[in-house]
Amino acid sequence: MKELEYVVNEDGTFSVETIGTQGTECVNSIKKVLQAVNGTVVDEKKKREYYDKSPKATITGGAN
Repeated sequence: MKELEYVVNEDGTFSVETIGTQGTECVNSIKKVLQAVNGTVVDEKKKREYYDKSPKATITGGAN
């Protein structure tokens, strides 16, 4: 199952974590979200599983 988990902070910044995707697929999914909200990446952290081809990675971004 592929999922996106969102955490929205009071200041308008948010975090997105992918579940059920791997490699560039997870990053591409999050890029689509950022384009939809006209957001930018503030901090990007790939979990160890990303490099192991396991289905998890996290990118933190904020609204413009």
